[in-house]
Amino acid sequence: MIKRIIKQLIKPITRLLRRLLNSDANTNDTAIVAINQILERLKQIEQRTYDYDMQILNNIKLFWKKIQPHDVIGTNKIRIGNNKDGGYIILQDLNSIDGVISIGVGSDNSSDVYLARQKIKVYAFDHTINRLPRNHKNIVFFPIGVGNCKPTKPLSELIHQVAGLKSNQLMLMMDVEGAEYEAILDCPTEILSQFKQIVIEFHGLSMVLNSSRTNDFFSVMDKMSFTHHVVHVHANNISPCLTIGAFQMPFVMEITFARSTDYCFKPYHGTLPTTIDKPNCSVREDYKFDVYSG
Repeated sequence: MIKRIIKQLIKPITRLLRRLLNSDANTNDTAIVAINQILERLKQIEQRTYDYDMQILNNIKLFWKKIQPHDVIGTNKIRIGNNKDGGYIILQDLNSIDGVISIGVGSDNSSDVYLARQKIKVYAFDHTINRLPRNHKNIVFFPIGVGNCKPTKPLSELIHQVAGLKSNQLMLMMDVEGAEYEAILDCPTEILSQFKQIVIEFHGLSMVLNSSRTNDFFSVMDKMSFTHHVVHVHANNISPCLTIGAFQMPFVMEITFARSTDYCFKPYHGTLPTTIDKPNCSVREDYKFDVYSG
């Protein structure tokens, strides 16, 4: 906001000073030097403001490039859970999944229940609740979160020490209100490669454009690209979506990954959301993006 105000003020101030220089008024040499110095400074500020705006646009372009979704050849996508917040899009390839790590249960565990009904063991973690919204014999609950200080544990410990899982045919679902960045960046790549599918809800995406969190998100996506492809993206319409010029930047994004060694991929070309998506808030229209249809 401050940058925009400065940008709007620079041109009229510059015009005023140049008019003063070119006028017939009796302006001494000292004043002329001072005015020229001010004009040069204003030019520098204007350039920095322009560079700042271009950096934002470049970050948004890079954001959409890094989350480019892919179709998976020979495998369909399905929606699990309810038809609002708490439901996710995954690949229909569930027969080989040995277990699910679900972190961030909250008030809705419909996706966990869906997977449990497919006879898949679900290990649910959340340090902010005392009990599950809905129980199932195939869901085991731990009142522990993901992180590096109590009452949380690093992702690697939740998988190996708490759940006791050694399989490389796992699924991860994580909705942890911003803790996802540290969880992924601190997790060894060989542990991430245990997951055949990963679903993460990324938070704070619009704010990262002016903070160090930008590097965190790009770093997470770069790290994930070593082992996984993005197969689905959906903007959460409960949170706002920032528009800058011709570009849009959602605050919260649900991203589904599939392990690169298990499937064949081709870039998705079409609009968002897809036909199987549902708005997180059913009384608001879903955000629409035309980034990949060209």
